[in-house]
Amino acid sequence: MRRFRKPKSKEEEANCVGSSVPKNTKYVTKWAVTLFCDWQKARNNKKAEFEETSFNFGDIKTLQDCDTNLEEMGAQSLNFWMIKFVQEVAKKDGDLYPPKTLNSIVCGINRYLEDKNDYNFMDKSDKRFSLLRKVMDAEMKESTKKGFGLKNTKPQREPVTAEEEEILWSKGLLGGNCATSLLHTIYFYNGKLFGLRAKDHRNLRIANFRITDNIITFDESFSKTFHGGLKDLKNTPRVSTHFCHDSGKEHPRCLVQLYKLYLEKIKIFDSVVQDKAFYFYPNRDFSKFEFEQRPLGENKLNGILPDELCAKAGLPRKTAHSLRITTATRLFQSGIEEKLIRDRTGHKSDSLFKYERVSNQQLKQASSILGPCNSEANDSTNYPSFEFNLFDTLGDNVFDNVISDETLCSINLSDDDLMFNEDVADEILAGIDYESATTSVTRPTPKVSEACTASPPKLVFSNCTFTNVTFTNSK
Repeated sequence: MRRFRKPKSKEEEANCVGSSVPKNTKYVTKWAVTLFCDWQKARNNKKAEFEETSFNFGDIKTLQDCDTNLEEMGAQSLNFWMIKFVQEVAKKDGDLYPPKTLNSIVCGINRYLEDKNDYNFMDKSDKRFSLLRKVMDAEMKESTKKGFGLKNTKPQREPVTAEEEEILWSKGLLGGNCATSLLHTIYFYNGKLFGLRAKDHRNLRIANFRITDNIITFDESFSKTFHGGLKDLKNTPRVSTHFCHDSGKEHPRCLVQLYKLYLEKIKIFDSVVQDKAFYFYPNRDFSKFEFEQRPLGENKLNGILPDELCAKAGLPRKTAHSLRITTATRLFQSGIEEKLIRDRTGHKSDSLFKYERVSNQQLKQASSILGPCNSEANDSTNYPSFEFNLFDTLGDNVFDNVISDETLCSINLSDDDLMFNEDVADEILAGIDYESATTSVTRPTPKVSEACTASPPKLVFSNCTFTNVTFTNSK
């Protein structure tokens, strides 16, 4: 038995390295380089010495021409022409690219050159490209000022609500009634319980799951944020545990039983097939509760939620990624700690916050916390007040008559400090509507604040005008 493996062929080497780069990254890199090459061809002037610039590039005559191959440009020439490219690149309709798109273009060219030389535009310690980074920053800010930063904002994908989930169950689209509904149920709850991305489903294998009496454990092996390479040496694969119910108890819609049933159906397949996929086509004969040894492709998996579930249930269209959003949103709205949410979804960056949809109830709660205190229960404003003896001024019949304007105007306020805000006075007096009373008063002479609150005697102000005066209770 050989201890070491056979040498790899050229094709195997290329495939091994190439497969380690995500498809989207490859696409953006190729697009960015193609865009730069198109700009080179479209530009009329190719000579650096004929360019107008306010920047100091040294001896500009020594710089290479614009049509020089990208990977053959020196650092100074690359810095010069990349600045011109960033300043001139635009969409086909002439609009500026949004800031994030411009950044993606430059980063794509940077990735391409990493394999050709040691240049890195985005390395802040590389002073050769410091001017390029400044120009890039300025162009991104200019694009934002002109409103192009908002144009790449995609509509938010919404989570699956509890009501919509209930409809899927009630219509028999979820459950274990047949092979098709079982497949859809496992797919749905893999996304919802463990926050899987759309592409993560195609990478699943039977070995990723462990089922006990009441627990479903998902052990991640490969995902967008964990590839197992050099960058992940300090990281560990995500392990998420879902407690279905208390041990020894049963309940309807038991996911443990459904997962066990599905695994029993597909474990009979050849080990080679099991190592290639987790989801398999239901048997063409719908009367048979079986699956075929045909793995579902990525496109078919992505169509389960929008086409097989939402469309047939008459629900708004939801994409495969909506299940991941559902995971974060449900936990967030229930007050679960961020660490536990990250453990479920596998988020390592702050992009988690994009998935957490705020409910109206949470918005109302936040508004209640930040709004002013309740005016009736918590009004602690220190309104200025004044006191004088109403009986000394108006006589003992204060409660027997309606106070007129003339009489009230005779009240002498001796201190200028007793003049106060008329708006506050109007607000307070607007709430006073005491009827006149003839009940005799035998208690000691009250102050105004006491007279206004006296019971049963009541005080009436009729057709009175107050200017810069505040009446408040004084206890």
